[in-house]
Amino acid sequence: MKLPDIGWRNVPAGEFVMGSNERSNEKPQHPVTIPYDYQIAKYPVTNAQYGLFVEAGGYSEAGRSFWTEAGWGWKKQKTAPRYWKNRLYNLSNQPVVGVSWYEAVAFCHWLTEQLREVGEERLIRLPTEAEWEKAARGTDGRKYPWGNEPPTKEHANYQDTEIGSPCAVGLFPRSASPYGVEGMAGNVWEWCATKYGKGYPYQPEDEWSEEYLAGSNRRRLRGGAFLSSSVYLRAASRNFDRPDLSSSYRGFRLISSPF
Repeated sequence: MKLPDIGWRNVPAGEFVMGSNERSNEKPQHPVTIPYDYQIAKYPVTNAQYGLFVEAGGYSEAGRSFWTEAGWGWKKQKTAPRYWKNRLYNLSNQPVVGVSWYEAVAFCHWLTEQLREVGEERLIRLPTEAEWEKAARGTDGRKYPWGNEPPTKEHANYQDTEIGSPCAVGLFPRSASPYGVEGMAGNVWEWCATKYGKGYPYQPEDEWSEEYLAGSNRRRLRGGAFLSSSVYLRAASRNFDRPDLSSSYRGFRLISSPF
């Protein structure tokens, strides 16, 4: 099987400024140290990439091991994400949408196993909130991935751009973060591993352990979407939802880190 080309971008270990003093759930702004290097995908997972998981039987009994217990119980008879055959959302280079947090986790586990089978010892997972935010804003405390300049129609697919649906990845190169990561503002909200309720100051922990992934805890979302106002495009903005919910404005992005 041909594996998806992710287009990894490197984020070095070290300290960055997390949060802001603009909204209550972003306070206090504070330093956080991520003690390891990691890689993050240049773009959210696309339909073409996610389709390999679908075609490989990720929703069948053969793919059971990739799902959490709660996720498998939720999946029932589903054979693909919501909107999978909807022409508005299923272009190959659009971010996959209609994916619940459970589905995003299953895809990560599947891709980790596929890489292991070809000799690549690489852990693929969802980002923690801290990893996502550092990749989006770098170490200079900027407000948006591209800097402190307010968003325009050239920066992102959001409410003012008036596209009205997810667009293909790579259409907004001016959105690039200090690490060359694109689309972290607007287009689709991105699932994170982090549980809702984790307060600030943020304390790093293992958010990809079997225990942390178990259950039906609500999970964090980052980045804003095509229908979001500019306030949600800020790198510090936080959202959340139930792990079983899917919509036309939620997708996910991958992280690669050491085991």
